[in-house]
Amino acid sequence: ERHCAVAVLHLVSSEFEGTLTNGDEQLLNIYTRAARAREAESLQPFLFGVVLTKTDLYPPEYLQKIEERMQNNLVRLGHSPDLVVMCSTRAEDGHGTDDFIATVESLSARGWESRDDWLKEANDKWPRKKPVNKQAGDRHQAKESFRKGRTHKRRGMVGMTPDLPPAV
Repeated sequence: ERHCAVAVLHLVSSEFEGTLTNGDEQLLNIYTRAARAREAESLQPFLFGVVLTKTDLYPPEYLQKIEERMQNNLVRLGHSPDLVVMCSTRAEDGHGTDDFIATVESLSARGWESRDDWLKEANDKWPRKKPVNKQAGDRHQAKESFRKGRTHKRRGMVGMTPDLPPAV
């Protein structure tokens, strides 16, 4: 089971023209707390990326202004993104979808390449408990305790006479 992240991708709608919503700021606060916790535990930091969605709503020239405004707002809040991907699923050419898929695949590959690191992090944070060997007498005592703890005996249908209709 994996307990640590390699990257966080934050989706921001271009509809807001680079302005961050209250929801965006709440997610950034969660990201900040997670990053601080990782730093306090001496764990590897994760990559922070932004996916600018619905980019089909604006011409490419205006998208550059939106991206600049968004990056300025993120920096102002203390979050400089490591990468920005623009994407739209509704555009005729589907621009950016391939970039988004490639980004996710590269981050996934990066995660698997650092598998040894995150396994070490997980095992350091949540060490496995060694199994306790019990002596034969202890096992026998546990079985007896279980048997004595049963409150009813199995009787089945012994002594029952079913009410059946008369034979035809």
